Amino acid sequence: MSNLDSSLNKAVFATSNNLGTGTKGAKAFFKKAKKFYLVEADYVFDGTIDWTDVYANQLVAAGKIHVLEDVAVVEPEDVQNSYEDIGDGVTSLDSEGLFGLKIKFRKGMYFNTVLSSLSGTGRFDLLASDAEGKLIGTFADDGTSLKGYKLGEHQVELPEGQFDKNSTLQVFKIQLLDSTEVYNYAIKYADDSFNANNISPLNDIKLELTTPADTDTSVTVKASFRQGGEVFTGAVFGQFIVKINGVTANPTGGDDSATAGTFVLTGVSAMSSTDVVSIALYDNANSRPGITVGSYSYKSSTVSKTVA
Repeated sequence: MSNLDSSLNKAVFATSNNLGTGTKGAKAFFKKAKKFYLVEADYVFDGTIDWTDVYANQLVAAGKIHVLEDVAVVEPEDVQNSYEDIGDGVTSLDSEGLFGLKIKFRKGMYFNTVLSSLSGTGRFDLLASDAEGKLIGTFADDGTSLKGYKLGEHQVELPEGQFDKNSTLQVFKIQLLDSTEVYNYAIKYADDSFNANNISPLNDIKLELTTPADTDTSVTVKASFRQGGEVFTGAVFGQFIVKINGVTANPTGGDDSATAGTFVLTGVSAMSSTDVVSIALYDNANSRPGITVGSYSYKSSTVSKTVA
């Protein structure tokens, strides 16, 4: 185990105008991408932290990383350099080319909705991992820290095979705005405590809050997977945030032991008629919206009810 900065590949970053052309000391390079990761735009990873699977998944739960897995096909969508003819057959570089990708997934039609929620311009940076668990990005301005490649457009496209195939491909098109970031790559290699392919995505949980009654000191909420609808279980009372009229009033006990997926959370401040009660999944110990149960991470939207 080692902190992030000291374990990054340092072969490429340099400031001299003319680099040596030899490759002695270089490690094996990145291979075909297996997963992609959308990172909060301009986010620079703390280089002093020991990067482990546990820590990386905490970043997912905190919403810093969005995992795009089950990649079926990656197609280049590059824009090549363009040149201006300045006369007598002489050309001059007009604009440098940009890397682009069309990433295709086989994850079902709901994933199209997920990709739509992640679409935009410049909202995220990009990391990727290969089958060996290496994580690749670029160096931040300090020359030592890891960050993602800066993105321009990142947009869901129409799925392929919607009506003429037995399964569909969901398509996400992205463009990298700075080709020098790609050449100036930073790689975090897999080790005994870290493999990028062990970074798991957040799973969406749907919450249904039962309308509380006057004087109630507990809330009842049903939790189910947004995809598939199966009940969600395993969370503890400390992984919910409850607010009454916007003021935190978290439960001090409760579980779903009576009915799987239906959490009866106790110890909430007494409620009164017309109070507005809201609830969401929340990691109170770490003050972040995503929670971890076992080896998976989950999040929910906030749902509210007015006390009867």
